[in-house]
Amino acid sequence: MTAALSWQDVEHLADALAELTAPFHPSMICAVARGGLVPAAMLAYRLQVIQVDAVTVDKATGKVASGPSWIDPGARVLVVEDATESGRSLTVAAEWLRGFGCEVATCALLARSGGVMPERYAAVVDEVPPMPWESSTPWCPVEEEA
Repeated sequence: MTAALSWQDVEHLADALAELTAPFHPSMICAVARGGLVPAAMLAYRLQVIQVDAVTVDKATGKVASGPSWIDPGARVLVVEDATESGRSLTVAAEWLRGFGCEVATCALLARSGGVMPERYAAVVDEVPPMPWESSTPWCPVEEEA
């Protein structure tokens, strides 16, 4: 198994990705939930984009299960993933947003070699490492029933 990325690693990747995505001048950032939520927030701060939302792609059906409640048809939307493995969720989310008349660019902190590549990415990896927010220990302990 590949070693997990540190928060410092993610900060460096987010800095690099912000530099690559800045010329697109997004008016909205849309995370692919759940993995893209943290990188989307990091990019929103770096790019000073206020409108941030998420799209959830159902892995079983390959369709969008939920998305933004309001979409400006002329929006320049940056669709964000933490890492692409197959690239399927990122592609589905991007096509769904294009269906509303949005101009869309795709990006990820990491792109797995051999998969569908996002338009912009900070690094290419052979194996996607665990992200620092992916933890086997819950942040809020679940109380067991007596």
